[in-house]
Amino acid sequence: MASTPQSRRLSAADLDALIPEPRRQGTTELVLVGPDYFWASRADQWPEFLRDRPNFYQLTQPVKALGQRLGVLTRLTSLDLGQG
Repeated sequence: MASTPQSRRLSAADLDALIPEPRRQGTTELVLVGPDYFWASRADQWPEFLRDRPNFYQLTQPVKALGQRLGVLTRLTSLDLGQG
């Protein structure tokens, strides 16, 4: 059974606290959208690029030095910043 996609809103501090987990797990894909991105409440109404992702994150504010923060995710091969 496929998992239901879920979103999680993150502040800059939340993002910093989250990064060690995908780093430890060797995460290769991350979906991160900006604070102005809007989607429907039902996952089946989300844009197609989000529907097959088990989890994705939305920033609550612009994040300074985002590239440096994400640079520790050395196994990351795909970073989707949305299309908002």
